[in-house]
Amino acid sequence: MTFLIGLPGGSEWIFLIGYLIFLFPIPILTIVLYFKNRELKKQIKIMTAERNVLIQKLPDHR
Repeated sequence: MTFLIGLPGGSEWIFLIGYLIFLFPIPILTIVLYFKNRELKKQIKIMTAERNVLIQKLPDHR
């Protein structure tokens, strides 16, 4: 029993190219956005601490 392996047809090429174009950037985007998110979380932590210090320094207006 022999199997013939051929190249994809016309519309199959379009599907394969589209799939590969979509497949490869996803892991790269995931890594980039993960590190960007980590940096933003650090900045939020610093700014929250600064805000808390400023709130404590405000005079009480009751």
